[in-house]
Amino acid sequence: MQQIESLSKAIQFAEKLIVDYCKEKQVHTEETVILSLFRKIVELSDGVFVNADHELEGPATLCFRGVIEAYLSFEYILLEPESIKQRALAYYVSYQYQHLDVGKQIIRGKEKRQNPDGKDKEYYYKVITEYEKILQNDELRETVNEWKRVKKVINQKRSGRPINPKWHSLYNGPKTINRLAIIVQEQKYKDNDRDLVADLYSMISASAHNYLALNAFYTKDGEKILQPIRFSGVDNKRDFNITTTRAILTSAAFTFVKIKFPEYESYFEKFFMSIESALITNEQV
Repeated sequence: MQQIESLSKAIQFAEKLIVDYCKEKQVHTEETVILSLFRKIVELSDGVFVNADHELEGPATLCFRGVIEAYLSFEYILLEPESIKQRALAYYVSYQYQHLDVGKQIIRGKEKRQNPDGKDKEYYYKVITEYEKILQNDELRETVNEWKRVKKVINQKRSGRPINPKWHSLYNGPKTINRLAIIVQEQKYKDNDRDLVADLYSMISASAHNYLALNAFYTKDGEKILQPIRFSGVDNKRDFNITTTRAILTSAAFTFVKIKFPEYESYFEKFFMSIESALITNEQV
């Protein structure tokens, strides 16, 4: 089995897993966050698949970085059973505040420009009211208070516009995504590939800021040559992060089944056996 085919199978399995879970289980706030992150991993994995199929290395790399970020958040929330709801609500509340701030910024911008479109502003006022209403939910009271506490702390010595806390920094959690990666690798992977996730994140981060744009050129016999947009027909074996994407997606599916949907274990085992041949070969795309 080719690696790209095994990734396709993993995507299809994960999609069906999500659909079947939603049919059989109740979806509360906690599950909304976990399912949304899992879905994001699947969606971005599909992005890697599509770009790899079109031999577009740059877009595939950006999708792969997104897969890692979503995976780290997903795994961190599910890392400790006793902290799952607390962390899920931290993500949920931070999401509401982020969108609340965006709505307020849009309105401030329109007022500053004296935008005459009253209907447009009315829409954003309704959006703001909706997010404010969500944040008044009793279930979220403790998390909202923690979010406000952390925001106050991080802005005490800042000048200018206040910044919002990272969702994972609530309840004395990691303040950066890199620290989040270290926590996940230390607790989930123990001594096996402890640095894998963090190293992958560090490697991919540069491309997200276009620091690797100059990789479009390579030197051959002293001459600079611009690489093609697509690598079709180019004498260059590339994996397009297919293998690692499949591994991350499969790991996320296993975590989800183990913690949230154990009734699905037999289906996971059947799926895993269907891609087993790809796991033990080095066959390229």
